[in-house]
Amino acid sequence: MAVIKKGKIGGKIGDYVYRTLDGQDIIQTYTRHPKQSEHSKQAWKKFTSASKTASKIYQQTKTFSLDFARVQTYREIVSLLRASLYSDVKNNHKRDDGWALVRRTDPLALNKEAYLEDYLPQPLELSFSETACTVGIPGFQVRGNRKAPKSANYVEFFLSAFHTHPDMTYELSKYESGRLSIMEGFQEQNVTLPLEWKENIDRNGIVYVCFGLSFFAQANSRTQINESRYNPSAMLGMWYKNA
Repeated sequence: MAVIKKGKIGGKIGDYVYRTLDGQDIIQTYTRHPKQSEHSKQAWKKFTSASKTASKIYQQTKTFSLDFARVQTYREIVSLLRASLYSDVKNNHKRDDGWALVRRTDPLALNKEAYLEDYLPQPLELSFSETACTVGIPGFQVRGNRKAPKSANYVEFFLSAFHTHPDMTYELSKYESGRLSIMEGFQEQNVTLPLEWKENIDRNGIVYVCFGLSFFAQANSRTQINESRYNPSAMLGMWYKNA
């Protein structure tokens, strides 16, 4: 309803709103806000939850990837969580221990400018249980590899398992190979990460395992060769368990 005060019209008439701003008479179209359905409310709630959880995971993986992960990675994590943990579709792949794999995270490249397959001859293999993760790592040889930086004399690989819970995010376990001569490379091997859960945090939420490679000019170099194209990293798998 509109009213006339001191010769000025203020309020709504039909699809228009009349008001005065800074001495100017303004007419605007009225924006209608239809009432949301219960389905829309629930969908928005799940999207918000997925975004908040993805933000925690992204911040952790961004640090792991030596700050080479970008916002595209965050968007992918949001999408994957919405299709699994925050989906209405029943997951038929839940294990007996209650954990379920988030599909399409095995692997998920964190740094989009360098990929593990450019450096390693076969994909990494990962097995997960509530007590430990074992990663099968293929051997690395620099001979014939055109992706490795020419200034590198040493290579290092590193692994971490993380737990994102509604209360906090923390590192469950980590492994670093140390500097290895790039000319010698490293052999195919298995690395087991024992999972060290915090006693005051429930064993549910999301667990994810990440792997990365870095190259160094010298054995005592303080930092890696700091270019995104030379630092591949990936999430090898992500699992979730509801409370």
